[in-house]
Amino acid sequence: MNNVFDSGTNKELSVPPLPSIRFPRRRELLQPTPAININLLEFLRLSSCDLQRLLGQRNSSLGNVMPSSQRFLYELSFLELAQTCIASLQPKSAAADLVDTLTAAVVEKQKHLDAYYWNATWGSEEFQKLFSTAAPLPGLSFLQRQPAALEASLEALLAGSEHWRQQLLEEREAAFEQALAVVGSDRYLGQMRLSMWHARHVLAQVKVIVEEAQNTRAICLQGRVTPAGRIMERVFYRYYIGQVQPVLSLTSQRVDRLRSQLQGSLSRGPAVVTEGYWRQVWDDAPESEWGQFRQAIAGHTRMWQGLLKHCGLRPGVRPAGLALADPV
Repeated sequence: MNNVFDSGTNKELSVPPLPSIRFPRRRELLQPTPAININLLEFLRLSSCDLQRLLGQRNSSLGNVMPSSQRFLYELSFLELAQTCIASLQPKSAAADLVDTLTAAVVEKQKHLDAYYWNATWGSEEFQKLFSTAAPLPGLSFLQRQPAALEASLEALLAGSEHWRQQLLEEREAAFEQALAVVGSDRYLGQMRLSMWHARHVLAQVKVIVEEAQNTRAICLQGRVTPAGRIMERVFYRYYIGQVQPVLSLTSQRVDRLRSQLQGSLSRGPAVVTEGYWRQVWDDAPESEWGQFRQAIAGHTRMWQGLLKHCGLRPGVRPAGLALADPV
């Protein structure tokens, strides 16, 4: 590059620290859910229902400290078993009061099912890790990795509470927990955010360096290719087309697919996510980090197009005999 852009502009590329915008902490994300209790006498009268076993597990020492994912799965099981129990008790006139108690509990739990679901997904430790930027800048091997398992897991997890309610009781828990484990297996979106931030600032600085150099000393004259222009052309194919552009393309594609999956499930989320973190980082708006990353790519592309056109070179037509591994 110095052989081409040697106009005295000898700037070091630097990337500022990532802004302090962070994915909200769990205590900011968790939505309130009601405490619904059944007294001991009512519990004993449920001996003919599988619901009694479920309630017993919920009130055990482990049940009292269950994570949000298990609480959501418990609520789904409660709704299913309670309705089965109500159907079995309704013919018994002596159980009318118990039927009323269970019916009221079902109505209340149904009303808050989406809150339990939110807490089990967006409010989970796994989503905290997914968005965490407490990791080094990812390398090329990370960007090249196709996150198929993550995409499939997010698709399943974020299909909605009713989707999980319709799953078979005996299969639901393992499937939900497995998908959640994949989401929390690494800091994928946090690292992609770091990659976007780094690329955006490097691209913007290179663009400024090139434009300043071109304004100081034209690389080509009157559309004629000079030796400096030929070197510039080789830089374009060897570095930008051969190395930089594939990384930018991978980053953009990976992020855009995941954004689409996540954005659809945010409609019922708290403002701390939808109007705070998400709007500033991943939203389509031009002022978001994602929007500015996309603008940096577009600006860099226009810079190269203008430079090649200035030299009478057509972008996309590689010079004959130019191998990407040739030294510049």
